[in-house]
Amino acid sequence: MTIPTFQETQDALRRANVLVDAAECHGSLCGLLSGGKAALKQQWLNQTLEDSDPANAAAIECRRLLDRLWNETHEALIGQEFAFAPLLPEFDDDLADRVAALTEWCDGFMYGLGLAEVASFEKLPPDVAEVLRDFADIGRGDLALGEDAEEDELAYMELSEYLRVGTQLVHDELNPVRPADFRAPPGVH
Repeated sequence: MTIPTFQETQDALRRANVLVDAAECHGSLCGLLSGGKAALKQQWLNQTLEDSDPANAAAIECRRLLDRLWNETHEALIGQEFAFAPLLPEFDDDLADRVAALTEWCDGFMYGLGLAEVASFEKLPPDVAEVLRDFADIGRGDLALGEDAEEDELAYMELSEYLRVGTQLVHDELNPVRPADFRAPPGVH
């Protein structure tokens, strides 16, 4: 199975009359997972879809897609392949829309981290606290496009990569792997 695309997620949310957008939605689930709250999946699904009719076919389809989004994101974060990526618009979308989504993703991440009850940055490892401060700054929407389109594209690419690597770092630091998590593949002894 593969992670749903930004557009698939956005379309499913709109059809289900969910007000949150795909980037913020994914950011919040990444914040929860990074904060060690994988057990809150059903609560996250219910909260995300709280304004939609649970019997509506579009809401049922959206719930399935969001369930898949959660599962695939969780697998990417805990996997050894470094496959995690924030759910953002495609690179051929308008840069202003991509920057807005990046901001919303960070805002959602910080919201999810708050739901995970990770409140005090002072008690976190310094590199994690720094990443979270950066995410909070980005989430405030202080990003502005300049006059050089090429420079803006490069800055966007660097920020999206920072989100990818920073999220993985936060997740790994707040969810250390225990020795029992290292299992030999089936048939290998």
